[in-house]
Amino acid sequence: MKMETNITGKVMGSNRQIAALALILSGVVGLTFGQENGGGSINVMLAELQDSKRSTAKQIEIVKGLGQMGSGAAPALKVLLDPEFYLEEVKKNPPLKAAVIETLVRIGEPSVSAVFGFTVTTPSKPEQSGTAEKDPKKERKHDKRREAQRKAMQGEVDFLLRGMAQGGLDDEVIAALEKDLLAKKKLNSSSFETIGQMGPKAAPAILRVMKDRKYYNLSIIGPEPEALAAVNSRIAEHYTPEIWNESNRSKQEKFDFWQMSYAQPEPEQISALLEPVRNVGILRSDYFRAARLTGMMMSGYGKTPAPALAELLKTTDARSRRGAATILGMIGPNMTDVLPALEATMLNEKEAIDVRVAAARAIASIRGIDAADLYAKIPDVQEQIVALTREQRKAAQDPELWEKHLGSNSEKTLARHLSLYNKTKEWEQPFYLLATNREVEAQNRLVRQIIEKRLEDLALGDDGLVGSASDTEAHHFVLLFGADSRFFPGRLEPETEKLLKVFCFRVLDEMKTFEMGFLTSPGKSARYSIKTVEYFQHELAKENSARILEMSNGPMRYEANQHLILQILAGDPEFSGRKFQNGDTVADRYRLSSEVMARGMKGLALHGMWTELGSTNYEHKTYRGLLALAEFASDPVVATRAKMFMDLALVEAEQISISGLRGGSKSRCKDNGLTGRFNRYLAMFHGEYHGNLLELPGFEGYEPPVSAILLRKLGPTEPVYEIANRHVGEKGTLLSRQLNYAYCTPDYVMGCAMFDVRHWPMVDKYRHNRNGEIETYQGRELGYGTMGRWSGVVFRNSAAIELQAYTGEKYNVQSKDVMIAQIFKGASYTGNPQVDFVSITRMEESGDWVFVENLEAYAAVRPAEGGYYWAQPARRTMHLNAPYSPIIIQTGRKADYGSFEAFQKAILKAPLKVTEDVVDYTGPNSSRIEFFRCKDSDEFDEAYPKSLPRIDGQELDLNLTRNYSSPYLNNKVGSDVVTVTYGDREWEYDFGNNTIVEK
Repeated sequence: MKMETNITGKVMGSNRQIAALALILSGVVGLTFGQENGGGSINVMLAELQDSKRSTAKQIEIVKGLGQMGSGAAPALKVLLDPEFYLEEVKKNPPLKAAVIETLVRIGEPSVSAVFGFTVTTPSKPEQSGTAEKDPKKERKHDKRREAQRKAMQGEVDFLLRGMAQGGLDDEVIAALEKDLLAKKKLNSSSFETIGQMGPKAAPAILRVMKDRKYYNLSIIGPEPEALAAVNSRIAEHYTPEIWNESNRSKQEKFDFWQMSYAQPEPEQISALLEPVRNVGILRSDYFRAARLTGMMMSGYGKTPAPALAELLKTTDARSRRGAATILGMIGPNMTDVLPALEATMLNEKEAIDVRVAAARAIASIRGIDAADLYAKIPDVQEQIVALTREQRKAAQDPELWEKHLGSNSEKTLARHLSLYNKTKEWEQPFYLLATNREVEAQNRLVRQIIEKRLEDLALGDDGLVGSASDTEAHHFVLLFGADSRFFPGRLEPETEKLLKVFCFRVLDEMKTFEMGFLTSPGKSARYSIKTVEYFQHELAKENSARILEMSNGPMRYEANQHLILQILAGDPEFSGRKFQNGDTVADRYRLSSEVMARGMKGLALHGMWTELGSTNYEHKTYRGLLALAEFASDPVVATRAKMFMDLALVEAEQISISGLRGGSKSRCKDNGLTGRFNRYLAMFHGEYHGNLLELPGFEGYEPPVSAILLRKLGPTEPVYEIANRHVGEKGTLLSRQLNYAYCTPDYVMGCAMFDVRHWPMVDKYRHNRNGEIETYQGRELGYGTMGRWSGVVFRNSAAIELQAYTGEKYNVQSKDVMIAQIFKGASYTGNPQVDFVSITRMEESGDWVFVENLEAYAAVRPAEGGYYWAQPARRTMHLNAPYSPIIIQTGRKADYGSFEAFQKAILKAPLKVTEDVVDYTGPNSSRIEFFRCKDSDEFDEAYPKSLPRIDGQELDLNLTRNYSSPYLNNKVGSDVVTVTYGDREWEYDFGNNTIVEK
């Protein structure tokens, strides 16, 4: 596959090396390599440098003076790179760090060797008194601290090496990195990433390392012929029938699909690359992801994949045929040669309905027409696709899969019901055997033995209830198999059930209870502790607008499982009246817990759901708590509201997705916005994939709503639409002034979070004004909370342009096809902002813009000022020379602009004015946006703009009148009713009456 590219390294300014060095030093610019020093011997200068009374200005002067000595200053490296001096003085002072790197560059090659020897003393082992046994918990904490310090130190080494390379020592740094990588037994992934950022010059060294270590991190391989030849050779070697048929999953994943989306293998590899779609058994745990990423790769081959995909439509496995049709839909117009096969598939009445629907969507994508016109040719298409989805969901309960899993030697707990969070594999077999009504007596005996042993030494950790009762599944056994269970009643013997309840009571009674003092200053010990009657009363006394339920990944599971344990105990007369150590009765705690759960879920469901919405790392964990309540809660209001909440959450997820991948703002998005474990859960819900997410055979649990199924399977009914939802997260209120916005088209979804950056605490010391009072803005206490918000563009083929929060939290504004983003003071996630171009098929530069053509979509990206440069050989990551420059992203569709050349001409002519205070831009078919800039200032009043962005002259209004606004999800502020719509169908979710009614 050939990528058309015209990308060249680009740095604005007269001196490339100095400009690049200025970039990597996070805004420390203006350094020169020729300033005078104050004289004196090296020893005298170093003594003065280490004098704690010296000012930063004097330290910089001394360091630069050392640099004037060139290689003669090599003895100074022992001080400059002394861990104590560096970590205490240099690391925390960006201007001083800039001067140190400048001097390292001037000293030359000895600096490179010294940096490789740069180490830090790790904390000593925790003391053990006498002959006492080691405390495993302390040991784990100690190991985590050591690992954190090691990573931090490695990060500093990488930083220094990048700075030195971009300051002019690139040859020396590349050679040293190659030598280091080849010398070590285990490949240092951090060093490998660092050499990958050295530019095209590093490509030969990278390939030599890859060949020697048989490790291919394809994301940093550039388009050089030698690199592509190595990639294709490796693919041919790896993708053999023997490898694919291996049961060893790690062998199949050594050459990761995500990496291959960067690699652009030659067309000869197409058949091999389609093998995971053709043979659905070989990557069972990653099938959904593999199919999507295969579509991403195939979209870069032009018309070449058509014959192979047409052939896939004839395979015997319906899942393979559905996968082929899905990939064809992702590629679009280039697949006209496959139209006859797709039309035959769609019209075949004997074909599975999901394959027919996928074929119809592919035809619509290729022809550029509305899929609804094709669905009219399939009788009862909506009823059929919903029924099949429900049926396919049950595939996760297949006893054969359970038997295979339980017979494996896997140490990982992979088989679990979605709402469970079993931490030990020992519980899986009893769950399965009791559900299938086998060895009931023996499994009861086993459960009793384990619980009796735990009762003898009840060790309770701070997070013992996050997903289970003290790291067991005690309450889930009762909920599933107890006398009153609605699932598998009576499979617990009375003696076993009573023992489990005794254990559950003790867990609640002996774990740390909530300390009311933490209500004003929340901490982990408050979030992960047992809630008392006093706590529940305090929360229920709040006004209705106050948030009383924290729905994030840990607390939601914790609260849900605590509630379910109380439910079990309160339902048994023997336990209902029992008092805990603090005097509360079980019945009182359960009654108040039910009120908090019911009101809390209603409040969040009506105001934008949870703070971690769209998180690639945590969202799937939050859903476990909701599912537990929806499936196991006996209180009718709690159970109904949990189900209603789940329904709305799934509709929200599907309306903002394209080709099964979520777009728009994503909170706490630590890896990137294109992966995430919740994608697997969604695929399981919709009967597309289950992997190792197994359910107990015969379990009748939560099912997605019809509306979410139709959105996912049939696609949106509107070709182009906007989503404007409130996003909770502003401290102290559910009426958060934060907007989760997305612009959705058939070709891409672009979205971001918009909030009032003036309502953000810069750092702790700015939380109080001069009178010692909490700082407020228009009567509000400052604070949204740093959530690592992702923003960007996701294309139909899963390619993307992304602004990752962990390269600097961004402040955004967006109006339809234009987004402007900028880093700002006060965010926890800082760094050099970058723009990642993921698996884009064509990129060109013109003026200060980078232009993208990806299938039927276009995009243009540029920093408003200062320019950019490309760090990696693959040239897919844009770095800004001026970190505080706003970033402009303009998108467009071929349907609106015609040719790529016409799009470029229109953007280059678009009005753009950049001043110190504002970026004023009007796209060709867009609104005028005035983006008022944040400043790199330590002064509170100067760091943030004086007003919010303006769109067509009107200031962005974050006082929303609707909590949800889109063609599919709507709710007015103050209303208990959320309306869900799909085409001419409409459902009312009434949280006042706890009803779901289809109109």
